[in-house]
Amino acid sequence: MRKPIYLLGFMGSGKSVVGKRLSCSLAYNYIDLDQFIESKEGNSISTIFATQGEKYFRDLEHSYLLEISNKRNIIISLGGGTPCFSKNRRIIAKGTTVYLKGSIASLTDRLFAERQKRPLIQDISSKKPLANFISDLLRKRKIYYQSAEIKVWNRGDIDKVIDIILKKLSL
Repeated sequence: MRKPIYLLGFMGSGKSVVGKRLSCSLAYNYIDLDQFIESKEGNSISTIFATQGEKYFRDLEHSYLLEISNKRNIIISLGGGTPCFSKNRRIIAKGTTVYLKGSIASLTDRLFAERQKRPLIQDISSKKPLANFISDLLRKRKIYYQSAEIKVWNRGDIDKVIDIILKKLSL
């Protein structure tokens, strides 16, 4: 049994899509942390942010991450901010970490259409301010993302991303 594989990266970087496909390739279980939280709480991440605030959400996120982190043969897609908090970094450091990188342009295109579902960007009404927001937040999160053991550009070819990850996992 192998330790957990954690997929990290900015929102819209493809963690959920890659996680599902990679779990099939490896015959691992798959958990999207945000979906897990929504299922357990009976509320969307946006609603939790709006009604309880970010600190409450981050504490909740930590407790659920702790709950699922002891599983083996599992791939866990983290929320974009999950690895940026020290308690979470200690948890994910015990697994294999994979950073899915995306360009600011591709992240902007992906996120603009679905921004209403994303609490941090739901009030941004045009692409230019969204691109600026992404650039600023990526700069702040870079140190956390770059600490991943495996780094892969996701340029939209999921098969290629999966192949690269599998090779780097030495499977």
